[in-house]
Amino acid sequence: MEEEREELTRKYFPQIRHLCNERGIHFVPVDMRWGITKESAQNGQVLNICLREIDRSDIFVGFFGQRYGWHSAHGASHGLLEKNFDNAVINYPWVEDYWDRSMTEVEFHHGHLNNPGEMPTIICFRAKKFDDDKYKQYMELGKESMALKYLSESVEAAQQMDSLKTEVKETKDKCLAIDMEYKHPHEFAELIFETLSKYLNEILKPQTELSPRAEMLVDHDNLMMSTRRVYVGGDNYFQQLDDHRKHDKHVFLSGPAGSGKSALLSNWVEHLNETEEELIVIYHFIGCGGNSSKPLNISLRLRLEAQHALQMIKDKKEVQEVSEDKSEDEKSAGKTSDIDKPSADSVRENLNQFRKAVEEIMSDPDRKLVIIVDAIEKAVDDSGKVTKPLYWLPDKLPPGVFIVASSLDTNKIAQEELVDKRQYQTLQMQPLSQDMKHEICVKILQKRGKEFSTEQLQKVVSSKLTANPLFLVITIHELSVFGYFRKLDQKIESLLACESIQQLLNKYLDRMEEDYNVQEYPDNLVKTVFSALFVAHVGLTESELQEAFHIPKPVFSPLYFAMERFIVSHTGPIWFAFSELRDAIEERYLQTEEDRLVITRKLINFFEEKRKGFSITMDYLNTSTIRPAYELPWLQKSIDDKEGLARTLTDLFIFSRLYQERDYELLDLWKSTGYSFIQYGEMFEKEFDTRLVEYYMLYNDGAASSNKPPGVAMLIFLEQMQDFFELAVCKLASMQMSNRIIGILNNVENVDNYEEQSRQKKLANHKYQLACSYCDTERYADGKKLHYETLEYYKNFIMFCVTDHVRLLCQVTYFSQSYGH
Repeated sequence: MEEEREELTRKYFPQIRHLCNERGIHFVPVDMRWGITKESAQNGQVLNICLREIDRSDIFVGFFGQRYGWHSAHGASHGLLEKNFDNAVINYPWVEDYWDRSMTEVEFHHGHLNNPGEMPTIICFRAKKFDDDKYKQYMELGKESMALKYLSESVEAAQQMDSLKTEVKETKDKCLAIDMEYKHPHEFAELIFETLSKYLNEILKPQTELSPRAEMLVDHDNLMMSTRRVYVGGDNYFQQLDDHRKHDKHVFLSGPAGSGKSALLSNWVEHLNETEEELIVIYHFIGCGGNSSKPLNISLRLRLEAQHALQMIKDKKEVQEVSEDKSEDEKSAGKTSDIDKPSADSVRENLNQFRKAVEEIMSDPDRKLVIIVDAIEKAVDDSGKVTKPLYWLPDKLPPGVFIVASSLDTNKIAQEELVDKRQYQTLQMQPLSQDMKHEICVKILQKRGKEFSTEQLQKVVSSKLTANPLFLVITIHELSVFGYFRKLDQKIESLLACESIQQLLNKYLDRMEEDYNVQEYPDNLVKTVFSALFVAHVGLTESELQEAFHIPKPVFSPLYFAMERFIVSHTGPIWFAFSELRDAIEERYLQTEEDRLVITRKLINFFEEKRKGFSITMDYLNTSTIRPAYELPWLQKSIDDKEGLARTLTDLFIFSRLYQERDYELLDLWKSTGYSFIQYGEMFEKEFDTRLVEYYMLYNDGAASSNKPPGVAMLIFLEQMQDFFELAVCKLASMQMSNRIIGILNNVENVDNYEEQSRQKKLANHKYQLACSYCDTERYADGKKLHYETLEYYKNFIMFCVTDHVRLLCQVTYFSQSYGH
């Protein structure tokens, strides 16, 4: 029945695991034929172990071929068989009535037939024709031992099997599903998957809608949950961290890739929360999600967590002042915290708000605060500014605040900034000891319902490279998804022959190609997906990968779920969970420039089609612009496509999105085109005019999204470009945009009174701004003329809106006086 096990393990169990993880449930498939050690078998404990595993399970899945299984009328090892039954009877007295049955049937009785309906159950029997064909095939090949796996042991065994089938069929209404004659292992695996998925979706509640802060927290908590499942040897590190905290010495946690830094910090957070109830812990794991590596987002999250902690302190004080019988819901009803509506103008502003909250928190000398920032080498500063190293990591905080920052031991910049300048203490990660490796192996395998023999375990533990936690965990992962338990020794030897994590990951990619490159997709699916993720700027979503490379969902889903432990994809585009996998992909799939060009151009074509589909009538903040704006320019830049990049950056919606969210990156991108900012303005105006004609035609047909005249409706794009040129310190290009804006506003016709007032106000503002630019470029006569026009406007309309215009009137008056009036 190994074909069925392999199909489930490789293709469908990863999908079930994903479904459960989304609902906060840990999925552990327990294979009754995988992981029974030689010692357990020799001691007659096989049946006892299997029955106990059923007791620990929530769902029972049973399936049979033609072989009935080990029973008293079969084979010569009756003494060992009797020993299994004798040992089982101690805990399961009812087994005594089933001495003449196979051990597999006894498992069926315990899991289902003794109490039908008590445990959700799926039972299937394979069609005899499949086994007969396999028997004939192997006999023709001269492989009798293989052929016998598909033949019933005896006439008596076949009769026992028929009796079992009758019993099972009578309980059909008590099962989730029954198939008395499935034709192929693929058919069986599909039935199991569909039935389990339906059942789990019915009983497991989906996650409720989260607040913005909680959404940001999900990625970090998911990472911590995954690293807490198996962790050993932390007590010594915990003690060292606690000692440094007592002496107010911040810590730089250093170690090679895969040495367990994230796992240590995740488990230390749990340790602190369990042992120090009043302690405030703020943590950020860089790289755990698509938005976790930008300094702006890091500083924003630190700020939000500090503000949340402060709010909790204030709420606690309020609770102490209200009636004891008032419920928590009543106390918090109607409250809307600022942290539920996060916004961030700059890293500096976030850090200022963070310090302000921390200072208020620490105003009580008895309070303690721990801040943890993991994997600082993964922080990506793409602001385009020249900045101080780690400027986004808080410094000079009040006494009682303890910071731990972790990084690779090769990160010399972090070493110099934190240890040499900020006087952090270094804590170095050490290789795993033999005992620690042994414990990790056992714990991981237990959680996955597996077990190694003593010899197999010793092979893994004695390997020098498994002293690296990442190497060890990848090895155990690959072994736990290996379905052919009779060939497990060979698989162990193969993995341990690797001399580096990269070689091991190459084995992983071998396995992925073998399992998930399918006939339904003619190209190398694994190579396509991983290569696309490699060349992408911030990653790709599932739907983008499927659409860009025409991958059917039934083909993509099994691959996605199988690679889930190696990627980050909780709330955004898929990205690599660790850099070693990225390195292995580059070496395997992208060795030549042509390899990169082919995959990059496919993605460019995909996002280019998305860009061309932007409707001129949609809002400039339409979310459909986000992904093309975040990917297309960088893809074009990566292959030095200057013309394509210039065309993309002159797209009104791409420009608008980047200007609002990544203005300094936009500056850098335009510089890469080789065109001047004056030329950018000219090209942008040309694109603006083309789209203006489209809008005008829709406007005349009554199909526009706004009643405003086309030029006014689209004015926001020119205004943003004018501001962008100010940021770029290009006055000539800025004045070029201002003149165009003024021209449009001067030619507006047929507007109501309210719109006319708005038009004149906007016109005056832009004239004033252009007048200032004229003066800055020594065109004083032109500046003087516009200043007078602006002053005249405010003289005429000041009585209608004094408060709104008084500041600008004073500025205009000042410039008028500077001309001698």
